[in-house]
Amino acid sequence: SSGINAEWPLRPGSNRRAKAYRGPLEEGTLELRPPFEQIKTLEQGIMVQRQLEAQASQALEHCTYGLEQVEAEKVLLVAGLKKELWKYHLNEIKSEKYIFNTDTLPKGSLEISDIRFLLRQDYLVNQVVETKRNEAFFIAVKIPPYRIVTTTMATSECNIYNTNLTLPEPIFIDKLPPNYKLTLEVYTMSYNLLNSATPLKKKKVPTATLR
Repeated sequence: SSGINAEWPLRPGSNRRAKAYRGPLEEGTLELRPPFEQIKTLEQGIMVQRQLEAQASQALEHCTYGLEQVEAEKVLLVAGLKKELWKYHLNEIKSEKYIFNTDTLPKGSLEISDIRFLLRQDYLVNQVVETKRNEAFFIAVKIPPYRIVTTTMATSECNIYNTNLTLPEPIFIDKLPPNYKLTLEVYTMSYNLLNSATPLKKKKVPTATLR
């Protein structure tokens, strides 16, 4: 998956949908275009992420259930991550600080599977039973200079005694050079289990870097 890979509703029950942005920014092929096309593509991508931020913010005003809130918050967060990364890369290209290595290096792919979050059982029981809140986790993978891939979410909602949460899908990344560097950021969101629009508590846990 890459960011928001499916059509995403403006708000629960709405027929209006926001199309996910797909193209060289998601595929890792931006460098194959001339500089002026790279700039145009980045500007268009930033505009789409701003639209998604606005739509996700509007959706949060209508969400009345925990998982709907989590999905909207994830859309908002990922759009912000992409927007900031693409703005930085856009400035690098405009100022001619970014130089693409045109050497025909072999490209490979990477799959990260069986990703698990080990949680303390007493913590989970306290969250659900005492505070009526649950936890959701997802990972954002940053692939320099401009790609971001995010996973689906894992939640403890189905079984509070399951302390070994596994992401339902692996992370697959292609078009990686031999000297690749990835940064994995894990995000957790605590959300209300009751049918109310209590704001989410979200935080980013320490990151990991793969080389």
